[in-house]
Amino acid sequence: MYVKKQEELKPSPEFGHSNYDLLRGAAGKGNSKKLDIFNDSSGEHGTLQKMAKSTLNLLQRILLGGCIGCALSIFCYFSLLPVPIHGNESAVGEEPDFPVQKSVINVVLVGATGDLAQKYLYSSFFRIYLESEFDIYFFAGAREAVSKGKQTLANIFANRIPCGDDTHCFQAYTAYSLRWQYVMLKGPDAYRELDSAIRDRLQSQKLVERGRLFYLSIPPSAFGSVADNIGRDARPIPGGWLRVILEKPFGTDLASAHALRERLEQSGLAWGEMHFVDHYLGKELVRAILHFRMLNRDILDPLWNHAFVDRVEIVMKEKESVSGRTSFYEGVGVVRDVFQNHLTQVMAMVGMELPGTVSREAVRTAKEQFLRQVVPAKVANGVQGQYDGYATEVEAGMPTPE
Repeated sequence: MYVKKQEELKPSPEFGHSNYDLLRGAAGKGNSKKLDIFNDSSGEHGTLQKMAKSTLNLLQRILLGGCIGCALSIFCYFSLLPVPIHGNESAVGEEPDFPVQKSVINVVLVGATGDLAQKYLYSSFFRIYLESEFDIYFFAGAREAVSKGKQTLANIFANRIPCGDDTHCFQAYTAYSLRWQYVMLKGPDAYRELDSAIRDRLQSQKLVERGRLFYLSIPPSAFGSVADNIGRDARPIPGGWLRVILEKPFGTDLASAHALRERLEQSGLAWGEMHFVDHYLGKELVRAILHFRMLNRDILDPLWNHAFVDRVEIVMKEKESVSGRTSFYEGVGVVRDVFQNHLTQVMAMVGMELPGTVSREAVRTAKEQFLRQVVPAKVANGVQGQYDGYATEVEAGMPTPE
């Protein structure tokens, strides 16, 4: 696997939108199958099925032509789709049957001014807002002072309008932006004040809180303290569900991941209330891998092995540089940022034995069995590189000494 910067790569219109099914389920979308990544019964996957069949036809022509070795190149982009690795729906608890017209969901985005939030999360929440059967109130939380945070939030909505020339979309997006309220989340008192503000609104407007969702788009070093504050001071009213979504990376190595898990277990949050996600799995083309294999397993299974496949290449091409996120990259690096999570997940979906069903548990078990057979990589077998201009961008992004 390798990462290559590409300046002019543009996403296909078919796959250029963020996927949000799991997050939509976590936000209480009607009768949708919450936290179900593999529900392909809806019409939205018709394009994927057509793509899979077209790709299969091409593969058949290659194989029938006598090509013993074939390469599978997967071009991926960032997107949003939370994927839980702990708990299940029953662990979250049964949701009360609130009247739809009086039910509200409160969404709190922690780390609301960060790179991931600006690029992907606001547009994904917009799509949830458009389709939700319930009123949703959004809170953008960050450590910036209120005056600066409000201006940052206004700039985000002004500069990232996902509507093109669609007037109706623009009107809806304007209404959506007015649903957001900036809050400074710095210390335990801030979470108590947030909880009080939510409860005051519920009481004054005679609303019922169906649930409260926290999306933690923050470094893993801050997970523990934020989880403490949520579990102690920002739980929903009795009867409402609580879901806390934690973004990768989950620690920096195995030891730190175990330590972080132990830290979270002390926060007061139940495992069924926490969902650990890799937003990369929400990319339409990444999701298509499993659909493609399942739809064509009778034909592909006899060929999907070392006798017919010479090698598999997983190529990730990025259009943008690390400008604006140099401090993150200098501390985390590209290997921890995309290799050990995003691209490893893609490799597992390509290399694993197909399970009998596409339930979360079955797919997770198949991935685990595959990864246990992977030979650990050696530095001597890899080639490391750095794109032109990276050092200059890092230098420009460093804070100026006072």
